[in-house]
Amino acid sequence: LDLAFHVGQLQDSSYIARRITALSRFLLASPGYIEQHGMPESVDDIANHRCICYRWPDGSLEDTWHFTDSNIKVFPKLSSNSTNFIRHSMIAGQGLGFLPLLLAVSALESGELVRVLPDYQSKNEDLWLLYPDRHGVSRATRLLIDHLLTEIPKIL
Repeated sequence: LDLAFHVGQLQDSSYIARRITALSRFLLASPGYIEQHGMPESVDDIANHRCICYRWPDGSLEDTWHFTDSNIKVFPKLSSNSTNFIRHSMIAGQGLGFLPLLLAVSALESGELVRVLPDYQSKNEDLWLLYPDRHGVSRATRLLIDHLLTEIPKIL
């Protein structure tokens, strides 16, 4: 492992952890999904929609979505441990998802995804860059780490 990204609370680890920035999640869907299933009018309406959830490597399901003022338990029709698969499923109209902007910015800019309930804000989570002990990091990896730490916060 040269480096990895991690969102959320860190577990004890032998890796060096550098906080990049705080991330907000956005409730998103494709225009086709909204046309077919309608736009939720409140956070409570989300439970009546087809939701797509992340499944952590330990098998736990991220089926409670945390907003600043409330939490909502969803009952997913689809789950995956790949955020890329989740994003593509959302674009294909398979359901609503709750993704960080970093993972959806290009789909939002192209119109493949739209914000759902934009007045509701998610709780922030930290984005971390993890890598082995500094002595084991190559020069190329060190340069990439420095670049990511500088440039990613500019995107968000």
